[in-house]
Amino acid sequence: MKAPAALAPGIFVLLFTLVQRSHGECKEALVRSEMNVNMNYQLPNFTAETPIQHVILHGHHVYVGATNNIYVLNDTDLQKVAEYKTGPVLEHPDCFPCQDCSNKGNLSGGIWKDNINMALLIDTYYDDQLISCGSVNRGTCQRHVLPPHNPADIQSEVHCMFSPQADEESG
Repeated sequence: MKAPAALAPGIFVLLFTLVQRSHGECKEALVRSEMNVNMNYQLPNFTAETPIQHVILHGHHVYVGATNNIYVLNDTDLQKVAEYKTGPVLEHPDCFPCQDCSNKGNLSGGIWKDNINMALLIDTYYDDQLISCGSVNRGTCQRHVLPPHNPADIQSEVHCMFSPQADEESG
């Protein structure tokens, strides 16, 4: 159904009246124009050497999972408190996950691979612990026990979460 031609001038007059009342400006734009856009803000920031995959806030620390590293930052100014190197890792067919294969670096079949952080989580069921899983060593995870007196210490007690028996079972 078409609108009658007589309504078109009326709609035009209504729209014209509304536009004249607005003075060509929105109220929101007027409020925003009063802000001081020349002010410099000093916001805390952190720049990792490699791409960041995961970020966790626990207690007064920020845990950052990045390619080849896990960083611990304080939560107030994001300054680096600790760093744990997770890669690159030499993967060799004769090495099980969690086994140091750096001595096989000159043998054929070994490939150095970046360790991309695939999972990063905090578990507080028994003790506070950081679980990190990477893309190397068949996706093996590491369990970092966080000492109560120094939760930024992620390297003094690290356990590999790999079982060769489970890897050999099928299904």
